[in-house]
Amino acid sequence: MLAACADLSGGAAHKTSVFSLPALTNSQSDTLLQYVDSVRKLSSAEQARELDKARLGYAQNSSDFNRIKLAWVLALPGTPFRDTSAALSLFNELPKDAKAGSAGLHALAGLLQNELAERQRIAAASDEWAQKYKDEQKRADALQFQIDGIKRMEKNLMQRNKR
Repeated sequence: MLAACADLSGGAAHKTSVFSLPALTNSQSDTLLQYVDSVRKLSSAEQARELDKARLGYAQNSSDFNRIKLAWVLALPGTPFRDTSAALSLFNELPKDAKAGSAGLHALAGLLQNELAERQRIAAASDEWAQKYKDEQKRADALQFQIDGIKRMEKNLMQRNKR
């Protein structure tokens, strides 16, 4: 009966993942996530004050934490000061190798950076399609104007022939 529970793979352990994720229990990561969540819930005026505080904090101490904090505030959706380009610029200036103890913080930054870059790409594609739509609408309007002109000419010719 115990044979049914035996490992038939020859004793080799099965790996479920080829890579490992950095632990997000890092206190900086937790602090940042809690901060962003609290700023997200503030009124527009209070969010603007928090942006000013984040800018001042980054100006006084340009640590990775303050850089990422400012970038996240700039990237908050639904805010009048949202600046995806500035947030991406801050993320792009981050050192590629995370310091010891900040792997979770850098993982969060990378996640948001990828999301913002994708949103920016989608927005650019959307703008391009919107412009193409406007161009086609203008073309359709011009064609409709020509069709209406031809109809008027036909109507005039038919009225002449009736006389």
